[in-house]
Amino acid sequence: MKYLIPGKSFTERTLLPPYDHPYFIQYADTSCLEGTFGSVMIQRVPGKNFSLTQHIFDIRQPVEIQMQATTPMITLAYLLKGNIPGTLGGLGRIDFHESRCHLNYAPPGTHLVHLEPQEYAGLQIHLEPSAIKELADKSHIIREVWSSAVKSLPEGLHQTFCHIGPRMREVLHRIFHCTLEEPLRGFQLHIHVLELVLLYVQEIYPVQKDFQSAYHYTQDDHKALESAFRLQQSHPADIRHHKDLAKLVHLHPRKLLDGFNLKYGINMNSLKIQTRITEACILLLETDMPVKDIAHEVGYTDSSAFIRAFKQNVGQTPLQYRHEKPGR
Repeated sequence: MKYLIPGKSFTERTLLPPYDHPYFIQYADTSCLEGTFGSVMIQRVPGKNFSLTQHIFDIRQPVEIQMQATTPMITLAYLLKGNIPGTLGGLGRIDFHESRCHLNYAPPGTHLVHLEPQEYAGLQIHLEPSAIKELADKSHIIREVWSSAVKSLPEGLHQTFCHIGPRMREVLHRIFHCTLEEPLRGFQLHIHVLELVLLYVQEIYPVQKDFQSAYHYTQDDHKALESAFRLQQSHPADIRHHKDLAKLVHLHPRKLLDGFNLKYGINMNSLKIQTRITEACILLLETDMPVKDIAHEVGYTDSSAFIRAFKQNVGQTPLQYRHEKPGR
């Protein structure tokens, strides 16, 4: 994929490892485009039936970046920092939200992202159709992108997203900090990519099941559900009661609860726990904050309750999770 920044002058240079940024792939060279708009840093790692592209954007002025694809692409995209509106060729406007994993099919052509001043970080895993062929027989969401890529259809697809939970973050962390040399590194990355694909399928599987509800959901209702989901995710320490949340997005409380199960395959309490534990994982890996302060930061008044909830969901205590991560 080729990157263009229309109307902006820039210089290009190459950065070499090691890096002290938490989202850099620690063993990959970095292509850095710099100008008055800020900087665009891109890392590429090829693999068997896949490739990794990591993007770190440090934007000082609003900018539009064009991405030109010459071949059909299936991508699992993990937005780790920032919210990015964009345009997918053959589909139209789409939004990529922080802490979400998106599965997309992008046809050959020009795709756009619009960046406001702030830092962004996101990993794209480009999957060859052969990498997901077997899964295409098991999941219609996977089958749709696989079929579109095989047929090189002109219409883009933006499939069901899922939350980047603790297990996904752990695999991503292992990818960024892999210490093996080639050819063992390529073998390990291949395993991690397959693991991420399976985790995505596992997360979206409940959404594909039939869920019985007395309510009919219009396009506006789906937008309201998405707004409610974003509100809950963006404030882990201030998770709203579903009745208060329903008022904010103008839905009946019962319709909101049913809609969450229908659209996301998750209930409100599970979302609350998932959001808090995911934020705690980030703070454990990227800061040196004491566990009791992290507990308070993510909404727990009792650090013992936080440690119990963390261990139930992650399988380790917070300190075990922090100290056993590579790169720390």
